[in-house]
Amino acid sequence: MIKKYDFYRKNFFSKRFRNNMEKMDKLFEQMDSLKNNYFLEQVKPQVPKK
Repeated sequence: MIKKYDFYRKNFFSKRFRNNMEKMDKLFEQMDSLKNNYFLEQVKPQVPKK
């Protein structure tokens, strides 16, 4: 298991940290997009039926 993540590399922790931060940034972008889409749907003007 330790070998799986190249634990013995010099930059093990910093590399993993950066990688995880990139994943978190993408996740936050997705969450913001979902939230924005939801709220835009809520305030969408309703066209009166004729």
